[in-house]
Amino acid sequence: GVLSADWLEKHQSHRPSCILLVILLDPSLSVHELARQETVVSDTLDSLRSRVASRDVDIRLVVLVGVVAGTTSEKNSYDPDDPMSLRLIESRLGSLRNRCRMNNQTISVLYFEDGSSAPSDNEMVRQSTQYDLLIPPIASAAERPSKMVGQVDPLGSYGLRSLYTEVRDASMSYYLANARKMKRKEARLQQKESASFAGGYYRPLLPLEARSAKYCVKAAFFYEMRGDVDKSIKYFQEAYRLLESLYVRWTP
Repeated sequence: GVLSADWLEKHQSHRPSCILLVILLDPSLSVHELARQETVVSDTLDSLRSRVASRDVDIRLVVLVGVVAGTTSEKNSYDPDDPMSLRLIESRLGSLRNRCRMNNQTISVLYFEDGSSAPSDNEMVRQSTQYDLLIPPIASAAERPSKMVGQVDPLGSYGLRSLYTEVRDASMSYYLANARKMKRKEARLQQKESASFAGGYYRPLLPLEARSAKYCVKAAFFYEMRGDVDKSIKYFQEAYRLLESLYVRWTP
């Protein structure tokens, strides 16, 4: 066939455009426990990198840090008013960043209000839980929108919105790169077909129109995932035109 039966489902449901690995950073962990957690996270990231190495998928590390305001009674939480607590978090974030070979562009820190709903797992956060996320206390006032300085925004924190923007941009870049890849393949196909025809080489059973239509459909799909409706329609129409011309040519 022109397109594999499961191609659309695979790229819509099973091929990620961006991967988020979410962990909980617990300040109460000992040095050995922290090293063990870093090893688990680093190994997981290495495994993910090897699995998507050929697809240029962006991998991001999201670190959740519990915040308890006005008291330091919770040892597994971060107190934004305590300088020692601030230095501890910064130190452990730096250690985690170096061990996992991540930079400031690929690691995000989200601070949630500690309480009964806080996660208890010190490694991966395996279930989807809604937290009251706060503005990252470490961010300077200049890095925050003026209306957000000193405020708690439970439903749409600055840190969470920033993460959303970064993931969206990474996904858009992924789909754009794949759409352009399909366009290059279609262009090379045309050039190769012309050279083969001129030299009298063996020609494949699948006609040129069908093979070109395949790349047009794929490019249209990737543009649609980007929300680029005009280009998506353009390539779907081109695929339809190619298949229609093939049908007319083959119909007695």
